[in-house]
Amino acid sequence: MSDQINDTETADESIDQEAPDTALAATETDSTDTTEDQDTENPSRREAAYRVKLRETESYRDQLLEQLNAMRQAEIERIAGESIANPVALWSNGATVDSLLADDGTVDPAAVRAAADDAANTLGLQPARRPGVVPTEGRVMNEAWRHKGNGWSDAFTPA
Repeated sequence: MSDQINDTETADESIDQEAPDTALAATETDSTDTTEDQDTENPSRREAAYRVKLRETESYRDQLLEQLNAMRQAEIERIAGESIANPVALWSNGATVDSLLADDGTVDPAAVRAAADDAANTLGLQPARRPGVVPTEGRVMNEAWRHKGNGWSDAFTPA
């Protein structure tokens, strides 16, 4: 009876040792077959995934275009602000972002200045005001005092 038990245990061990490799190979084969079968049986699933990616990409592209146009508009208004006091009025005169771009897609400063001048003439806009600048600020009207000495230099010279 102990011989039967030993033979059974040995047979079970050999089956257990072979089973993982065989089972693993069978699982790999089944998984590849099912993937290929799913692709060939249900191509609409693959196409649906592509459509989802396409929609996400188009949404991202549209978002980037909106940001680019907003940046272009801000740059156009900044350049127009050098010529007219109210650069937003540039759009009221019929200017568009596309009409103020160069061939390479960048903002054309010359076209913006021309459109700003046209808007100023057509709409009667005031020219841009520069912030208060004192032209003589920092200059001394009488340079003679520098040669006489200065209170600070006199304070540090030994007496």
